[in-house]
Amino acid sequence: MFEEVTSDKAPDKIGDWVLRVGIALAFVLFGLDKFPSDAGAQWVRFFDQVGVGQWFRYLTGIVEVIGGALVLIPAAARVGLAILATTMAVASAIHIFVIRQPANAIIAIGLCVGLANTMPYSSSKFLRQRHRCTFHRNLPEKASIRSAGVNPTSILPGSSLI
Repeated sequence: MFEEVTSDKAPDKIGDWVLRVGIALAFVLFGLDKFPSDAGAQWVRFFDQVGVGQWFRYLTGIVEVIGGALVLIPAAARVGLAILATTMAVASAIHIFVIRQPANAIIAIGLCVGLANTMPYSSSKFLRQRHRCTFHRNLPEKASIRSAGVNPTSILPGSSLI
């Protein structure tokens, strides 16, 4: 998941899955933690400060659980990471601009940046293949118009580009 797509070495599948499971577990637990409705619960108080209503707490919990689950599906890992990174970006903005406590946004910003940086490397086989050039698959490595014996100026009469 986090191996460089242009790398010649085989991806570290065990490491990828350990990272995926770690991210998924953390965000599923973060999301589930948003559901208890006790008046003294940390998230109930926090979302009271936000002032949008408790429905936003439930929405945030659902989004975090779904994003965490999507990280475990190889074809949907990128989507899951994007959802989670966006959630952390919104959380950072809320800490900075709504609650006016920018120091509390440091963890959310770190998670957002970390999740966003893993997206280019979290792709299924289908996504890794799209980066490969297949247009000139049958040409020799150093093929060119001149090596093929074609005069470039004969392609476009009157052309003096080359």
